[in-house]
Amino acid sequence: MVLQDLIELAVLITFQSPLLCSIEQTFSKEQVLRYEEIFGERTEHWHTAFHDFREGTTSSEHDRFTAWEELRPICDEVILSELLTRICATLLSHHGHGEGSTLTRVAERTSAQHSQVRQDLITLLTAEPTISLIHAAELVRLQAKIQRWVDLLLGYFPKDVSIQSFVFDHGRASEFRQSLTGFPAHDAKTKRMRWALLQAALADNFKKYVDAKTPHASLNEELTEAILAFWNPELFDTWGHFQSDWMRRLTQLVDETQGCIDQILSDSAGEDLATDREYLLPFPTNPTSHSQPSGKRWDYSWQDPNEENEQE
Repeated sequence: MVLQDLIELAVLITFQSPLLCSIEQTFSKEQVLRYEEIFGERTEHWHTAFHDFREGTTSSEHDRFTAWEELRPICDEVILSELLTRICATLLSHHGHGEGSTLTRVAERTSAQHSQVRQDLITLLTAEPTISLIHAAELVRLQAKIQRWVDLLLGYFPKDVSIQSFVFDHGRASEFRQSLTGFPAHDAKTKRMRWALLQAALADNFKKYVDAKTPHASLNEELTEAILAFWNPELFDTWGHFQSDWMRRLTQLVDETQGCIDQILSDSAGEDLATDREYLLPFPTNPTSHSQPSGKRWDYSWQDPNEENEQE
């Protein structure tokens, strides 16, 4: 897994946020807690790397320059992956429906942990004399770019989703949101154009990280799997893509219709229908409950009333 994959997943969730925020489903608590566990494990690896670099406990065969070259990919991972962290936190918080729920707590804890690691990184860049100003300036610019992207992508979320706890600049995020919601994309063509423009901007801004492997690739893969496992498999099509909102509503309508039919045909409903059938059919359904001469069977054949009168 490369760093670009984490960014693209964050953008994909953002672009599908109208669908992902509108569905009414119970998130898998097991997968959400698994996501937090993997996130915490990766965070511990980051803290350990910073501590080893600061205390000089890295391999004695490498000098400080080599140690920095080993630490630099971890710094990139910390900064770039915060985009996905805040997007997921916004989504979990929205479905948590208030304070105290598991989803809300996980969203708050993961966002706070990532912010703390970022602050530790800034402290390391400013306090460690062996890190050149050029390298420190590059990471500061990268962090500023990610923060703008976070504020921009959160502007794509629907208006009923609270984003204030996870943006970096409230004024900038509000401007982005007003611009995006002021021109809603109702037709498929406009949505495709927006998606293409977003992908082009993404590729241009982070082209450096297209082939940059993450230092903790296995943990990031597990983290991605846990995120995708938040939702039911029915939300994805046969190709593993998110279904369109129209297809989801159509599928939901079919499922609800099938459920109504199953309920009608169930045994409990069948007993009620047997009673009502007495008033609906042109002949009785329970012959023993009507006055029929003994020894004779009911004749359900239709007879013209005029013929009956002529016989009389």
